[in-house]
Amino acid sequence: EDKARFYPAKLSGGQKQRVGIARALANRPSVLLCDEPTSALDNETTAQILELLDDINRRLGITIVLISREMAVIKEACRRVAVMTEGKIAEEGDVYDIFASPRHECTRRLVESAFDLELPPRALADAKGPILKLSYRGGVAEKPVLSEATEKLGASFNILLGKIEYIDGRPLGLLVVETSCQDEADGRRSLPSVIAYLEGRGVAVELVRAAL
Repeated sequence: EDKARFYPAKLSGGQKQRVGIARALANRPSVLLCDEPTSALDNETTAQILELLDDINRRLGITIVLISREMAVIKEACRRVAVMTEGKIAEEGDVYDIFASPRHECTRRLVESAFDLELPPRALADAKGPILKLSYRGGVAEKPVLSEATEKLGASFNILLGKIEYIDGRPLGLLVVETSCQDEADGRRSLPSVIAYLEGRGVAVELVRAAL
């Protein structure tokens, strides 16, 4: 109410966004289209706007279609996602599934930017063994899979980068590791054996770089 007599120029970016949302809701729509609702906002205001949209969705039962180039916003606010490139839908599905197992190259680039999993050049230069990118879905994210692989196969792992994200309340573990493996293809500690063991435990494995 204290802003009722203000002109737009006197409002902050976040306040202008709230006015736009209120104006759209005045007609009691069944669908609310939000085109880049967090663009040009700082992190704190972005979080507040996303919280407001979530509250509108839950309390009023309005479906929200949100358009954004920021995958971090999609991860935080949405339940389903369609990734578009060159005017066509490249991939669509549950937000958790898209982030856990992106199939299209465009989607992989967007997801990697949201998770910030790019290794600094120094880490790549120092690592001599094979480098693997591991994705743990669901309950597997909270299990000691690498410790078990070390115990059973005798392989060792050096964690270069890692985090656990929670998407729609479900954990998604992401690790970039260097592993020490024997060269022979059929050895217990060979790279194929390590990859097969991890995949058998429900871990998605991507070979980032072979041994130097």
